[in-house]
Parts: sequence; C-alpha cells; structure tokens
Amino acid sequence: MDKLPPGAYNRLLNLLYKKTVPEVSPKVPLVKRVLYDLDQNEKTHKSALDDLMEHSWRQKPMETAIDDVKKKLSNPVLSNILLFSCKNSLVGRRDFHNVFPVNRERFYFLDQQLRKGLDFHVVKGRNPASLIFSGQYYLLFANINQACVYYMETQGKLINGFDLQFDFVLPTENHLKRMASPLIQSSDTSNKSEISIRPDTVGITPISDIFKISPSKSRILKELETLDPDRSRYIKENPDPMYDLMARFIDVPNRYKQVLVKNYPFGLSKPALSNLLWDYQFASPENPQDSITHIHSDPLTQTTSTLLNFKDETNAKRFVRNHHGRRWEKMLDRNDKPLYEPIICEILD
Repeated sequence: MDKLPPGAYNRLLNLLYKKTVPEVSPKVPLVKRVLYDLDQNEKTHKSALDDLMEHSWRQKPMETAIDDVKKKLSNPVLSNILLFSCKNSLVGRRDFHNVFPVNRERFYFLDQQLRKGLDFHVVKGRNPASLIFSGQYYLLFANINQACVYYMETQGKLINGFDLQFDFVLPTENHLKRMASPLIQSSDTSNKSEISIRPDTVGITPISDIFKISPSKSRILKELETLDPDRSRYIKENPDPMYDLMARFIDVPNRYKQVLVKNYPFGLSKPALSNLLWDYQFASPENPQDSITHIHSDPLTQTTSTLLNFKDETNAKRFVRNHHGRRWEKMLDRNDKPLYEPIICEILD
C-alpha cells in the first residue's frame, strides 16, 4: 500500500470525528446513568465497564417499547397479558423464558432488578371443565411496559419450531374461562363439589356459573369487575394492581402441584387409588381421597380423566416421571388382554 501524502492522516481523523460525534453524543447520558446506578456498597467482582462491554450504552430506555409497539401495530389494545396460539402442548414455561434475549442482545435497557430477565407467569389455556389444552398460552406480566418489551424483544424468534406471534388481550370473560379452572384449588381451599358444567357448553355458560363451586376464585372475579378496564394509567406501575388479582386467579403455584391423569381403569375408587399411591405425599395428608378428583369417565369411548393434587411440585414431577406412558398393571391373576391405553400424565402448567 502506498504511503499517504502529508496531511491525509489529519483529514481522515477529521472525517471520522465528524461522523462519530452525532452517534456518540446521544449515548453519553446512558453511559452516565449506568455508572451512577452502580451500587458502591455492593460487593461484586464485576468491573464498572462490564455493562458498557455488554452494549448497554446502545440500548434504548425500556419505556420506548410502548411507542414501538404502537408504531408496529395499528390501534393496539395494550395489556399486560400476551396470547400465543399454538396447537403444540409441549411448549414449557422455561421455553418462554429462554427465548427472551440475554442482556448483550437486547434492544432495551431494563431496570436493574430486571437485568437477569423479565419475571412473568405462563399458563396453558384449558377448558375449565375438562382441563383439556385449548391451543393457547397466556403470558401474564407485571405491567404493560414489560409486556411491550417482551413483545418487541421476541419479534422474529422461534419457539420449538413455531413462529412467535403474540396478541395483546384483555382479561375478558372468554379468556378468563381458559386461564383458570374451579378444579384447580390449593389444599386448604379444596372443594368437595364436582363441576357440573359440560365441556362442550363452556363457551355459552356464564363465567359466574363455571366458578360458583370455587368461592375464592368467585371473589377474585368480582374484584376484577370493579377495576377500570382502561389500564393506561398503570403502564409503568410495578406491578399493576390487576397483576396481583390475576396471579391469584390463575393460581400458578398450585397448578405445578397437580397432575391430570388419563386412562386410569374404570371402577378404580379414590380409597383404592390413594392406597396404591401410598409412597406419594398428597395435598391432604390426613385424607388423601380429598386430593383426588374424578373429572370424566366414559365406558363407551374407554376414556377416563382424573386430577391428582400433590403436596408439592417434587411429588407431582416424580409421579409423572414414574407413570407417564406406562400401561396399568393387570389387576387379575390370569392371562387376560390389557384393556387400557397407556397412562397419560400431565402437570397442569
């Protein structure tokens, strides 16, 4: 390469300076904020420049995600609930958390308490009477701002081979029916009544009739009715008052303790089943039968559906691991043909 003529170096530096100054100047306040937000009393091995190396200075304030959503969607109805429609029931809650990019790949600069990722609930949409998966996933966020950040950060991504296409939805009666069920109860509020609504009539049945056997969820529904449907005042509030009510309504902690079991033998009583599962801890240890709910039994189609409520998620996972996909052992001491399909177990996430 030929040597540049005298003065060329200075001209090149001047060109670079003029080009970079407009790009660097707007980032100076962001860099200052990163440095000032550092807790001097916090004992950490991280350098003050680590956040800068993670490209935090290039990220936009998370509040701008709301405007970005409004630009991308025409007349969006913003909410802290995102709906993902997908027929695949094998997408787990960790998949939705893992698809959210790490800090150095994000477009938005999150608050310090959110730097490790957004905290949100994921539940599968289910028929409240049969607990059958309805092909929907609901993501509940603390406020609208965080929902908008997640929406924008996951644009163009795939989850288990499916395009991530979310819709903002309001907690209308149609969605609330599928986000929870009166059958999903904690051990101290377990109801003794069986649900009387047929699964095929859920769409035309008032939500108050569906949840009337669950006093706790009925109270939450009444509280939700008193809230202002316009949540624009709570866009940045952490959390939105509706979030706490919705979190109690969908009852995520208790969902992870309950297992939906299909293809149990006909005529298997609750006492017999609790005796067979003696090495598992149920939600009601004094009376394990209260932790067993027979949902559906149809001899014509040879289908059964039973809900088991365990003490904790560990027992629920152990049951699924030991029984899912296995055939029921023959009850009679003779060479008869097995009449039942393999047992299908599913945690009610």
